[in-house]
Amino acid sequence: MPGLFRFDFYPKDWHLDTRDLSCAAKGVFIDILCAIYARGGGIPNDERELCRITGCATARSLRPLLAELLDKGKLRLVDGLVINGRAAEEIAKYEGRSKAGRKGGKARSARVRAELDANSTGTEAETQGDFVENQCDDNNPSPSPSPSIDSVGDKSPPGAASSIDVKKPLFDLGTRVLGPRTGGMVTNLIKHHSGDLDATMRTLEFAAGKSNPREWVGAILNGERRASTEAVIAETDALYRRLGVLL
Repeated sequence: MPGLFRFDFYPKDWHLDTRDLSCAAKGVFIDILCAIYARGGGIPNDERELCRITGCATARSLRPLLAELLDKGKLRLVDGLVINGRAAEEIAKYEGRSKAGRKGGKARSARVRAELDANSTGTEAETQGDFVENQCDDNNPSPSPSPSIDSVGDKSPPGAASSIDVKKPLFDLGTRVLGPRTGGMVTNLIKHHSGDLDATMRTLEFAAGKSNPREWVGAILNGERRASTEAVIAETDALYRRLGVLL
């Protein structure tokens, strides 16, 4: 399952929950927590894999620290997986919001397409009826009217208006979620998703649940989501190196 590229960290809770742990156990604990969030679930209870994640040189150095975390309820073993209760709850909430956002985006897109199809069908029927009526009225021929300025000057390609109508709900949603004057950001987000309007709408609806939607979308466009994940890994490695003397 997809993991989280970031998670909420509460320093006060961390200090309260880990004050009974040794310094070395704290280092192993934060490494395992980051791995659980990044994977979106529990980690196999495999000593070689856990040593790789935590940086422990040997299984012998890992065992007492893992036992300390299990004995004090910081971690649990369920079906051969190492898990943390709080992390499991937050991952489940994240997955629930993602599924709801995808369903909402698909329903909205289907409704917009249905409205566009209905409008297109009505316009086509009216145009065809007028054409037949003009063709049948041979008794009173009338001179062909001169082309108007509007008809001569309108060089818009077919389907241009339809494209604008399809994207209008996206720009309306972008204004509600990101604020005014964010049309350029929505346009860039559409390009980021290679023109996939459904994916763009899902991203905007998911951004609505963020504390700062505009900053969150900006991070996606600037590629900072990947950078933030790499930063977490780098900070974890640095923390282990500081605690490595105690392992």
